[in-house]
Amino acid sequence: MNAIKKALGLSTEPASERFAKDDIAEVKKCEQKTRDACLRQLEFYFSDVNLPYDDFYLKARNKAGEIDCEVLANSARIKQFTKKLTPIQRAYLLWDVASASDSVVRGAEGFLKRRWPMPKEDKSNKNMAFLELKVDEGGPELSSILDEKAFQTALEKRGDAASFKPVLSVRPRRDLRKTRTLTGGVLVELESKAKADALLKASKDEPLLPKQPKVKVVTSSDGLSFFDRLEADCLAFREEGEKRKAKRKAEKEEKKKRKAEEAEKGEGDAKPSAKKAKKGGKKGKGGGRGRGRGGGRG
Repeated sequence: MNAIKKALGLSTEPASERFAKDDIAEVKKCEQKTRDACLRQLEFYFSDVNLPYDDFYLKARNKAGEIDCEVLANSARIKQFTKKLTPIQRAYLLWDVASASDSVVRGAEGFLKRRWPMPKEDKSNKNMAFLELKVDEGGPELSSILDEKAFQTALEKRGDAASFKPVLSVRPRRDLRKTRTLTGGVLVELESKAKADALLKASKDEPLLPKQPKVKVVTSSDGLSFFDRLEADCLAFREEGEKRKAKRKAEKEEKKKRKAEEAEKGEGDAKPSAKKAKKGGKKGKGGGRGRGRGGGRG
C-alpha cells in the first residue's frame, strides 16, 4: 500500500494525523450534489462491476481488503468533482460520505472496503435468491420497499416464511454508472440453497410482500446464476469498451497520418513554386541591369 501511495506522491502518515480540523471544516462546506457525486463514484469503484476487474485498485488493497482514501481520492473523477479541495480534503470527503453507503464501509481510520465479499470470494452466493421487483403505478417508492430491515421483516411475515427464514441479508442493487438509483433488483441471503430455492418458489405467489399488491416480481433466479450473468455482462461490456478504445486510437493515428501526408505534400508543392520565384527573380535582376546599362550607353 505504501509503495502505491509513494508512487502517487501521497502521504504515508496514519489517517488520524492527516485529517486536520481545518480540512474537516472545509469538507463540511461541500454542496450536497458534490457529496452525492463522490458517494456514487466511491460505490462504483468498489462495486461488482468494477473492482473485480480493476487491477490498480485490487493491488491497492491491504490484507483486510481495505483501500486508503487518499488513493481513491487521487482518481480523475473525484478530482473533477472536487476541484477546490486539496488531496487530503478529498480523502476526508470520501471517508465522510462512506457513512451513507449501503455497499462500502469504513475499516481502519482513513481506509474503506466493500461491505460484502467480491462475487468469486463470497461463499454465500449459492444460498442467495435474486428477485427483480417492479412497482405498479400508485405503489410505494422502491426506496421504502428495499429498505433492508423493512424488506427482511416483510418477507418473514409471509404465511409461508417458515420454509425459508431467517433472512440473513438483503442487498439492493443500484445503477452506479450515472445516478445511484435503485434498479429494483435485490439479492436475498438465506441459510442454505434449499431455503433460497424455497424463497424463489414462494416469490411466484403474489403478492411478494404482505399488503403490497403493487409490488411485483418481474424475474427471479438463484444467486449463482445471477452472478454468472453479471460476470458475462461485465466481460462483454469491457470487451466492447476495449474495441471502442482501439477504434478511437486507430482513428487518431489515421488522422495524424493524413495530416503528416498533407503537410509533406504541401511542402512538396511549395518547393517548385519557390524555385520558379527564385528563377523569376534572377530574370528580373538581369533585365533591370540590361535596361540600366542600355540606358546609360544610349
